[in-house]
Amino acid sequence: MNNSPEQLNKLRWRCRRGIKEVEIPLQRFFEQYYVELDAKHQALFQQLLTCDDVDLFEWLTRRSEAADAQINYMVDYILRTLAA
Repeated sequence: MNNSPEQLNKLRWRCRRGIKEVEIPLQRFFEQYYVELDAKHQALFQQLLTCDDVDLFEWLTRRSEAADAQINYMVDYILRTLAA
């Protein structure tokens, strides 16, 4: 994956969502773990950032699960990683 400073800044900005229950875990995960992820997980994280804020809120607060198994996996991965 392209981890240039410009690309990382774009991703960092995309983590800003305006809903604290979404923004806080996305930003924490990005800042602490993103660059250490393999290409598959980085791609999944980037895909997750394309989802609607309302959906992200539902998933990150465990109110519902994503229909897409890969997105659901990434949400779970983020929450488990931040809980460790």
